[in-house]
Amino acid sequence: MFDGPLADRLLSLQTMTFLKAWTAMVALFGGLMAPGELALAQFSEDPPIEEDVIEGMDTAEAPNAGDAVEDEAVPSLTELASVNSAFQAPSGSSEFNEAKDSTHSPIWLNHYSILYGPSVRNPKSFQPSPKGGPDRERPVLVRNHLTLGYDFSETLLIAGTLPFTWIPVQGHRLEVMDPYVRVGLDHILQNDYLNYYVDLRVHFPVTRESRDQDMLAAFQMFQILTLVPGSNSSLSLDLFGSARTNFFGKQGSGADLELYLAPQLNYQMTSTVALTVLYEMGASHWFGEKPFVFHSDGTDLEPGLSWDVTPKFNLHPYLNIFPSGKVSWDSTSVGLMMNWKML
Repeated sequence: MFDGPLADRLLSLQTMTFLKAWTAMVALFGGLMAPGELALAQFSEDPPIEEDVIEGMDTAEAPNAGDAVEDEAVPSLTELASVNSAFQAPSGSSEFNEAKDSTHSPIWLNHYSILYGPSVRNPKSFQPSPKGGPDRERPVLVRNHLTLGYDFSETLLIAGTLPFTWIPVQGHRLEVMDPYVRVGLDHILQNDYLNYYVDLRVHFPVTRESRDQDMLAAFQMFQILTLVPGSNSSLSLDLFGSARTNFFGKQGSGADLELYLAPQLNYQMTSTVALTVLYEMGASHWFGEKPFVFHSDGTDLEPGLSWDVTPKFNLHPYLNIFPSGKVSWDSTSVGLMMNWKML
């Protein structure tokens, strides 16, 4: 389809992206999110990147395991999105819960939202910083994802998502984010103990912020691996992973590769209530910097409680804790995820 210098440039960018992704993922799995040097990857401890990691993730159904948790993963990140809001919880934990009922129409509509709230001790207009005290660059906000999808089968779906952010403080403004389309494959690997889901996403940089960054296109791969110890077990483990590549023009600015990894442990207390603990980590490479130089987006720990109010409506309050900073009620924030299967 393309030839000449443009094709060569895209091929070179794609090759470099895959090399960087593999190298950084090895570092992430090893827990090397602090500054340090690997054989090929170097991490620097810069301030958290002003981007949400996974916005818009819809969860695949967990394997059939009695009362094991079948939802809760997070949003839509990654949704690795283009919105000014530092790495924060839960960027990978719960919009996955768009479990579809095969007896219903293949067309479905879902609304997923996350409240990024204030400090537990100081409930004002701003989210707390890892060191405690209000972060003036991160107001309290609600991140929303409205998704319309179609199930071709139990394993194949296509969906389009419109993300938008409501900031209820400092003037009450609404900000539309870049929409994206994804193709999802569920049950790639499935038995009584595990399920593997993956989707590919194309983000369309149509907002002013993306145009100001000279972003041309963005592609993302998102994955969920769910493990259940036994058919009657109340425990389950989800592993969320995402890699997003952003392509820029000559005047580009921002992260051109965003990586995300998050394990989540679930304990099903009743048929409708589950305890969850999510641990998130992320790293980014910045456009124009040397290859294999990654900046840590920070880490956070999110204990929460998932409640299926109805089969189609879920509430998930949680606490957001920064383990690398000053752990206190001043630096710990409150949050709430809501998942509503409208169709």
